[in-house]
Amino acid sequence: MNDYYRYILQEEIYKLLIYKCPPLKYLDITFIQQQIDLFPDSKNWLSEILELRCNGDIEPHYFQGLAKFSQNIEKIIINSIKDDNYGLAKLIEVQKNLKYFKIIRDADVNSRKETFMTINHGLIKHTKSLIEFKAIFEELDQRYEDQLKISSYPNLEILHIKNISINTLINLIEKFKRNLEFSCLYLKVLYIKVLSIDENEEEDRSILSEILKDSAPNNITFLEC
Repeated sequence: MNDYYRYILQEEIYKLLIYKCPPLKYLDITFIQQQIDLFPDSKNWLSEILELRCNGDIEPHYFQGLAKFSQNIEKIIINSIKDDNYGLAKLIEVQKNLKYFKIIRDADVNSRKETFMTINHGLIKHTKSLIEFKAIFEELDQRYEDQLKISSYPNLEILHIKNISINTLINLIEKFKRNLEFSCLYLKVLYIKVLSIDENEEEDRSILSEILKDSAPNNITFLEC
């Protein structure tokens, strides 16, 4: 079957699903080829989605289409992303009660590149509703670390950050201890993976151990991921 007929077959399957099936609660568009919001009666079918999984490199108009109808998503998982995506940012922004957000940046992305700024702005609206936030980057550049130092998520329960520097980790813990009621009042678990500097892994582990022993708020569990 050539690509054209495969595309037509997929289109007919989507139309049948929209016509026959109840509204979706879960949607994975990682490998989507159809802009399903354009199909007849898709509004009701897409309006009750609670969880979305996607690839961040999908064309922006796919996300913009979803943003028209899918505004009750509570959980968004971005399996991989290389560049900023204004359509995805719009979809994130229009959500009414986003509770869980996970983003995985591709390993080959240049960390010094101006990336994900519109996605960051889309997330700002949800600082009060987010309960769990995961950012998995091969390396956090200084702009993201600076943002973490000043971020406030009052309802956050789980923060999962990989490859964070010792310096930023110290700032985070001191902020939680000093100003817990304003930064992360309900934070229960902080998953961390410290980025070793100059491959001094043992030294970094020793520093981390002292930080957690002396500075960590009593109500937060720290787990190395």
